Amino acid sequence: LAPLGSNHVALMYTRMRHHEDAKRGACLVVLEHNPKFKHLDLGTGKGECAADVGTSLDGLKLVNPSNSPSQSIAKDTKLVVGYRDLVSRNTVIQHVVLHESGEAKAKPTVAQNSNSSQEAAPPGKYSATIGPAVIVHDYAVRLTDLRLTPLASSHVIVTYSDHRGAGLILVDTSASEPSVAVGPVIISNIEVFSLSVRAQDHRTVLVGYSIKEGETWISMLIKVNVDLNSGSGEMRMQKSPLITQVLTHSEILPLDEDNFLFGYLLGAKEGEEALGVGGVLVGSFGHVIGIAASEATPGSMAPVVLSGVSAHHRGLYPGQCYYASSTGMPSLQKSAVPLGLSVSDTE
Repeated sequence: LAPLGSNHVALMYTRMRHHEDAKRGACLVVLEHNPKFKHLDLGTGKGECAADVGTSLDGLKLVNPSNSPSQSIAKDTKLVVGYRDLVSRNTVIQHVVLHESGEAKAKPTVAQNSNSSQEAAPPGKYSATIGPAVIVHDYAVRLTDLRLTPLASSHVIVTYSDHRGAGLILVDTSASEPSVAVGPVIISNIEVFSLSVRAQDHRTVLVGYSIKEGETWISMLIKVNVDLNSGSGEMRMQKSPLITQVLTHSEILPLDEDNFLFGYLLGAKEGEEALGVGGVLVGSFGHVIGIAASEATPGSMAPVVLSGVSAHHRGLYPGQCYYASSTGMPSLQKSAVPLGLSVSDTE
């Protein structure tokens, strides 16, 4: 589902594999709000599609990056659809531009995956123009999850997971054809579970997931800051562990710039019975105020260098910028929190 202003909703679905139209891929229909009967009516002919997308696919996701709840459906509304092509095994992104009846100029055709734009004929009140399929993930590994998260109105973050790990891809959707701006940025080198993604604002996305390290389950939360003013864009991450329990599902809800809710359903380790219970955590992101001037155990006091030179480190590379990490140690891996510039191997 993708909202279209205040009175319309775009719905895209795939047919069951044994259905006679299964090879036509996904079907796009438009639902209109009926104020008299207070329900949704099909804006396309009954049983008809405004457009067919792809041929044989799964992992279907649909978003409207520019949706404004206070407006009605735009004349040419540009949606973004993502899915995994079961033939090529590529994960692709496409534009689907929605038109009112009579605006599409195409003859009756079925849109297929290709590197050139194709159009579908108007079957009813609405029709759609299908853009080129742009590959964003070409690994020959079956995806276990795929999410599209609009950012600003010009970009979409693609979050994917497979049996080898998970990653983020920043896609620029502002032009007539989407393009990969940044990525993939790997967030895990091992398989992730109970993936959840939510935009916090126009430049920040929260990603939650669980991993299994040995016999220990760990739920992680990543705050991704996206700088759209840096060339084609840049993503910096702040990673934090949450709980060490098996989860089957999780959801994130940002409350404001610093705080969030994390809802979860507990699972069970192999051979154990699931309890069928869950909970909600209220969390916040810490703010770095300086660098500890000595080692300290959790809960104990430690002096903190607020500015100037921190001179108790080992093995630094002079001239390199160091960042805060989830381990508490300065790291060369870029995160959302830069600490400072090393001036020697200890400072």
